[in-house]
Amino acid sequence: MRSAGPEPVGTEAVDGFAGLRIDPGGGPADVRSHVVGPLRVTTVRGAALALRAVPGGGPGVTALVHVRGTAVLGGAGDGRCGPGDLVVCDGPFDLRETEDFLLHVVRLPLRVLGPVDPAVLRGVHRPADSPTASLIEPLLVSLAAPGRAWQGPTADRLASDTAGLFTTLAREARSTFPADAGSDRHLLTTRLRAYVNENLFDRGLSPESIAARHHISVRYLHKLFAGEGVTVSRWIQQRRLEECLRELGRRGGAPRPAVAVVGKRWGFGNAAHFSRSFRTAYGISPRDRSGPPVRPS
Repeated sequence: MRSAGPEPVGTEAVDGFAGLRIDPGGGPADVRSHVVGPLRVTTVRGAALALRAVPGGGPGVTALVHVRGTAVLGGAGDGRCGPGDLVVCDGPFDLRETEDFLLHVVRLPLRVLGPVDPAVLRGVHRPADSPTASLIEPLLVSLAAPGRAWQGPTADRLASDTAGLFTTLAREARSTFPADAGSDRHLLTTRLRAYVNENLFDRGLSPESIAARHHISVRYLHKLFAGEGVTVSRWIQQRRLEECLRELGRRGGAPRPAVAVVGKRWGFGNAAHFSRSFRTAYGISPRDRSGPPVRPS
């Protein structure tokens, strides 16, 4: 995935990997947006005004950090927030900005976060009360910095690391995991799964590359997934097949892409291997699942 530099956008809609609609309530506001891998980063600045945001693009959470100004938050999370605070919402929200402000809004799709309950993250996290929030807030400000154009693998790694911190924040907020090695393994496994989900397209994705990326041994990686009841390689293939099944079964007016194109997009380098694996998993061929292919013009 690529990242584009900040661009002015209309205040009616901010679209991207995870869409975000912003209505500044009739007041003047400057809204600029760009992407960092699968994350949508939006910066809003203006004078005192009321702002309502309705996230789109699938399930996820929205993180807000003020660089300047204070606001009263309503909707999916309530409270007063200002510079240094990390606000997380899991649905539409309202902000009443009380003065001149500069706000960064980061949308994280749930597929990046992994199996995290968004409701656990909801609310205002203050650095004095949350060590993890004190790490996330400056990171989000950095991701929103003008002139930064995070590209390719760098953008994906930053997104993965950001998601990992939010997973840690959820664990911190919930405080229900026992403070032992078992909970640490659970957290690491969650991050590993999120990383795999974001890199299914990469044909080089393997136990070796995953272990290297997370600074653990391949042996320990296999041990983590053994506790999940599946091997690493098998789970990667399973997830790829699930995405192919979803895409091939998509209904709508537009013709669907050719079977080989779908398999290639989700990391299958060999069409015959893809077809065999698909039939083994689902009992039908990919072509039976799909409709007429898109024909080159």
